[in-house]
Amino acid sequence: MKKIFFIQLLFFYSFCVSQTKTDAKKYFSIVKDIIYRNQKVSVLTLKLDSLTKSYPKDYRCYSNNLYNRSITLEYKHARINLKIDNLESQIDILSLNDSIILSTAKTFYFKDLKYKNHDSKKIINFLLNRNSDYNSNKKINDIYDEISTTETFAMHCGDGSTRTDRGKLVYALVEKNNIKKLNLMLKNINCEIQAFGVEGFKMLKEKGIAIPDEPTVLIENIIKRNSELEICLGCISGLIKKIY
Repeated sequence: MKKIFFIQLLFFYSFCVSQTKTDAKKYFSIVKDIIYRNQKVSVLTLKLDSLTKSYPKDYRCYSNNLYNRSITLEYKHARINLKIDNLESQIDILSLNDSIILSTAKTFYFKDLKYKNHDSKKIINFLLNRNSDYNSNKKINDIYDEISTTETFAMHCGDGSTRTDRGKLVYALVEKNNIKKLNLMLKNINCEIQAFGVEGFKMLKEKGIAIPDEPTVLIENIIKRNSELEICLGCISGLIKKIY
């Protein structure tokens, strides 16, 4: 009898999971279509906000525009967190003068639900300029990976101000005087990871280590740009704030 009950329970669970994913696919398909059809950041944010408001209140929908921050003098990175019923997704946009040149979306519970799109000509121009400015060799896939990285800038966070995982990494690199890997952080497209690199070089300088010219220039530019970051203050995480 217990065996029959377990089989029935397993079947019911599998059915629920399947139904949940079916619904998520349906919602995600709608979201992808909206991203594809709207090529302005300002218009896209309005369309996604309207979409979430079109569903009943018990769906607990929202469209949260976290930021639209500068990653170079001309280009911006916008991030939108979206929820429609059982679909929670993160949308990242690279734009120039409000025009979208790259967009990507990922879901938090259904890893195979993804979206990527870019304007080939415009993204090549971005890469040429950015690689020249940062003395890097980024590819299109690097942009997708780095711009969609979910990271909170904090060396310490939570009760007792314990070191974060990325904070532990920076401390380890500083202890080994690993200028090369800290410099790679400065060249990352993700602004939070760049901030960890800045912090690492600050710690090296406090140790009396001479900082080479290249990271010195990159740090000056990052601080001057002073983009909004997702940070943690004590026990409060997810705050959006400029830190320089």
